[in-house]
Amino acid sequence: MKLSQMKTHRKTIASALVAAVLGLGYAGGASANLVFLFDSDNTGGEGYGNVINLLSMQKPGGAGTGVDIEDGKVAWNGSVDVITSTTGFVLTDPNKTATHTFGSVGLSGSTAASQLRLLWDPSETGSASGDDTQVNSLILSIYAPGGGPALFTASLAAPVFHDHIVGPGLGVGDFVYGLDTAQAGTLQGLLTGIGDFSSYRIGLESNVSFVDDGPDTWLLARGGPNEPPCVPSPANNFCGQQQIPEPGILSLVAVGLLGTAAATRKRRPA
Repeated sequence: MKLSQMKTHRKTIASALVAAVLGLGYAGGASANLVFLFDSDNTGGEGYGNVINLLSMQKPGGAGTGVDIEDGKVAWNGSVDVITSTTGFVLTDPNKTATHTFGSVGLSGSTAASQLRLLWDPSETGSASGDDTQVNSLILSIYAPGGGPALFTASLAAPVFHDHIVGPGLGVGDFVYGLDTAQAGTLQGLLTGIGDFSSYRIGLESNVSFVDDGPDTWLLARGGPNEPPCVPSPANNFCGQQQIPEPGILSLVAVGLLGTAAATRKRRPA
């Protein structure tokens, strides 16, 4: 058996064991709510504080510390975020783990649900033994501003194995997830009934394995079908670099405006 085949075989067996322990199952044809869409390394590495982080986890001690599973959950109780973890590997700094509103990521109108994106951004070693991860579970939850039970939840049907890291580094959205068509329709119906849902909050729970160091982060973003996701900054919901006109262009615009004003004055009756 070739080395690559041995690695795949080992991961497949380990994946099944993890799924069994978590009670997630591996049954084919299971109903999917959240689905893996595609790889993307076009979002740029911005670092903590410059992207909207939902959930960040890090196995302490770096590579080779035995346990290779991270998990965490961030929920909203009406006044503060509630952060929990069975492994204790979740990072609780507000810049690293926090619920966020639909408005903060620019999700609005009739496409909010279909454009909601979750980006799995593992910051791994990139070595032969540390360049892959597996998302064992992922649960998206929507909360009213005043708290209470989640109004909507969606989850993975089965674990998803990622064989490599597209662009290692914090802030680079490597693996893009979203709602399937049915669940996007269900959530959009709920949001439409609410009306102004800009202050409703998005929470997340996840369990991942084959992690060597980290930090490994879930980012909140928006995007259309098969297009690189937009990862806004926490300060505003603008994506990417703002285009500032060149000085020469500004001068031409100013000259044009002055010319228009002069022509208007000449046409006025005496």
